Amino acid sequence: MNRIKQCRWALAARAWLPLAVLCWLPAAVPAVPLEETFEVLQTKTGTYENVTVTAKNKDWIFILHSAGMGNIKIADLPEDVQQQLGYNLPKEQPKRAAIPTMETLTDIKVPEMGELQQNWRDGGALAVMTAFGNPVAVWTFLGLGVALYLFFCYCSMMICRKTHTSPGFLVWVPVLQSIPLLRAAGMSGVWFLALFVPVFNLVAQVIWYIKIVKARGKNPLVVLWLILPFTSPFAYLYLAFSEAAPIRLEKHVPIALETA
Repeated sequence: MNRIKQCRWALAARAWLPLAVLCWLPAAVPAVPLEETFEVLQTKTGTYENVTVTAKNKDWIFILHSAGMGNIKIADLPEDVQQQLGYNLPKEQPKRAAIPTMETLTDIKVPEMGELQQNWRDGGALAVMTAFGNPVAVWTFLGLGVALYLFFCYCSMMICRKTHTSPGFLVWVPVLQSIPLLRAAGMSGVWFLALFVPVFNLVAQVIWYIKIVKARGKNPLVVLWLILPFTSPFAYLYLAFSEAAPIRLEKHVPIALETA
């Protein structure tokens, strides 16, 4: 007899357990109508019939169903059931812009001239840049090229000034900048034409190295630095930014006048 009474008390305690849990739910849990019912509740772990939701918290719901009672994780519920029970689904994070890699930045191809002409007629400069591959890479290389060219022109201007010759505006013009550089080395303008003749252009270049080093008043070893490809940029910078050559003053020999 006592055994039967103990079983009844255990069943009663199990029936009141969900209500006791409900009393301890935090205030942050969304307020929804109690005893939500579902004829069939399909979850990731099983299927339940004649379901009544008796209590819930932020991670679990407690239910009565045709086969007894139990608890289910919120994450195992379908999305529509979660919304019906008042749980807000996490919002999708906005996609961040992908950071270009070195491969994408250097992905440049060389299109044919006919393709470039057609792209220019269709879309202008932007279409031409797109034909080379990644427009960002193209603009980056163009910007670096322009910056390096302007820096080279500035160095050439400094070399002319430190040989006490006027560079003029030609020092900023491609190809024609050779004219003020030849003038700075004390060479004739005829050497400008020799720069376009094979073999003679190499001879003219070496002669300019010798003349410009002498005009700058530097050690003849700088000529070798200018000839070698690895040291040539550093030698050019040295000629541009080192101290200027001293001004040479012509000595006038006094002429004695004989008097009778």
